Amino acid sequence: MSAWLKALGRLDDGPVYWWFTGITHGLTPHEGLVPLFRHENYSFGPYRKVSRHRHESVMQDITFYRDMKSGELIRSFVMPYTNEERPIVEVVTNDINNFYDVEGDSGFVADGQDMAQPFEIDVMEVANTVWMTRTMDWAFPNPLDPDTHKQAYSGPMIRLQMESTLHVDRDKLSDATATSVDARISYEAVTPWFPWMHMGDRPGYLITRATGAKLSSYKELPEDVMRASEERFPGCATGTAAPPQGKDPWTDYMQAMKA
Repeated sequence: MSAWLKALGRLDDGPVYWWFTGITHGLTPHEGLVPLFRHENYSFGPYRKVSRHRHESVMQDITFYRDMKSGELIRSFVMPYTNEERPIVEVVTNDINNFYDVEGDSGFVADGQDMAQPFEIDVMEVANTVWMTRTMDWAFPNPLDPDTHKQAYSGPMIRLQMESTLHVDRDKLSDATATSVDARISYEAVTPWFPWMHMGDRPGYLITRATGAKLSSYKELPEDVMRASEERFPGCATGTAAPPQGKDPWTDYMQAMKA
């Protein structure tokens, strides 16, 4: 876990920055794999050591979506399965309270309680590169009513599966004096349709693939990503202003619809 923390975050107190880019596909029994849109994601926040064995981070997340052909940032999207134009629920999350106990489990804090998950990774070495892969699986009840919100309701449970692989230089990772090391990441997430897509119970799901890099500062972000962040959420990426009310593709939409 200490090696994973060095690569993903840090073992001492300080900020961590990540940038990701990738493509989200739809997968259905008849149409196969269909590319839907590109996305840009910026994740940042402080890590801190709170005890001899426990480390915590409070991360913020900003995601933008791009048109597959033009690459331009988009705020709405035409679903190829229904030909319906839908407004995109942009992802802006805050206060993701993660914890890592180097002698136990890891997870997140919800309502003041630790929601622990077993910590298991698969480790491989290729040349002088260490590849560390972690697979996680979450499930929670769908709060939407299937009759009232038929178009957005994708089933009784929302299940999210994600596999992340960190790529790190072996010599840097082996340095006992290092508290943080440069890293690259690749991940794949399998999820239900986003509620805002209005796919209902249509068979299929989303596959999101992305690659990313750990940055030393927000100043290393791509210029257009930084510009878009400042236009839509002034001061958020630079840390000079608090992030807006957090939301994600599922719970924000669900809470609004349920209300």
